[in-house]
Amino acid sequence: MKSRTLLILLLSICLLAPVVANPNGPPWVNPVNGGLTVETGCTCHGDGAPSSDVVVSISGVPRAYSVGESYEFTVNLQHASYANG
Repeated sequence: MKSRTLLILLLSICLLAPVVANPNGPPWVNPVNGGLTVETGCTCHGDGAPSSDVVVSISGVPRAYSVGESYEFTVNLQHASYANG
């Protein structure tokens, strides 16, 4: 009986987690310093302080797109202080 209650509780928590998430991603303007999020960093994590510690790079982006074509992109996340990624 306890395991069933625990299972129901855990499932409920998992179902409620998306409710508190931002469905549109990070805001365009950083609410902490008023700058653009793409320039100052996201304040969703790290106690609300913007950070440039994570470097995001996207490769494989074509100069032009053709309708109906599929494209493969590589998204790389790297901590700024780690040389090897």
